[in-house]
Amino acid sequence: MSYSIEKENFSDVIGYIKREMAERRRLVIERNCRDLEEVWTQPPTTDIGRPPPYILLIVEEWSYLYEDARDVADAILRAAADGRALGIQVLVGAHRPETLSSFPAHIRLALKMYNEAEAIEFVCMPISVPYIAGRGVLIRARQRVPVQIAMAQEREFRLVVEQMRTALALASPVEQ
Repeated sequence: MSYSIEKENFSDVIGYIKREMAERRRLVIERNCRDLEEVWTQPPTTDIGRPPPYILLIVEEWSYLYEDARDVADAILRAAADGRALGIQVLVGAHRPETLSSFPAHIRLALKMYNEAEAIEFVCMPISVPYIAGRGVLIRARQRVPVQIAMAQEREFRLVVEQMRTALALASPVEQ
């Protein structure tokens, strides 16, 4: 399920993120687990049921959000810093990478960057030239791995979604 949030609904986003984090934190503590991943490995109980699904928060342009709605940006920063253990991942994009310099990312993916100095500052390597569509670098735990990203068309995307739904249906117990 995905939502595109308009500016007038930003306060709803803040409330949702805070409620989800609090509820998930409570569940992890109740189950005496380290994180939501460990909660998922335990059998469901009648009082709690199945753990909540994972959440992926996507921010298309961080600098706009950070400049225009600082309270929402702060809530997302908190989710990025604390949410991984609670099953909340944050994916943030930016046209100006300097706006992401303080973002608590454990993985960074940089694609074509127009300014080589910014590229060096963001990923510690000049990736701005030569330009090859989809060429980038993945940074994780101070390792830099060159990557090639493929562009999926709608047909491929639908196929992936259908495969995920089929796998989920097969993994879920059939209720009789």
